[in-house]
Amino acid sequence: MRVVLDTNVVIAGLLTQGGPPGRIMDLWAEGRLTVAVCPSILEEYLRVLTRPRFRGVGSIQERYTLILELTELSNTLLVQPDAETRIEVIKDDPTDNHFLECALAAKADSLISGDQHLLELKQYRGIAVVSPRLFLADYL
Repeated sequence: MRVVLDTNVVIAGLLTQGGPPGRIMDLWAEGRLTVAVCPSILEEYLRVLTRPRFRGVGSIQERYTLILELTELSNTLLVQPDAETRIEVIKDDPTDNHFLECALAAKADSLISGDQHLLELKQYRGIAVVSPRLFLADYL
């Protein structure tokens, strides 16, 4: 199954091992999910994870290395959304649109997010937009 992970899922999954985001991160690390990322999402993962409040995950270098190691897994798909096709579906938080762009470029089955703006869509062009809990309950 091919998915795109919102930053909030990745961060929550790295911080708390037992919950749904943590289980999704385990599935990624175990090779049971193909996770699609694009340059703007990788940049966001790194920018957010290196904030001082996430020191519990390790030093800035360790957090940076962790994200890079995840992207080097054989089940990580790096895609480049079409620069000519910008999506402007999420008006209240336009930065969320790059997750939709990545999901389309990757032909993802699901976009997994805890962001209400995205979750309100429920689906976008055939791609399910679901919470981590719903993904684990309904899609695996």
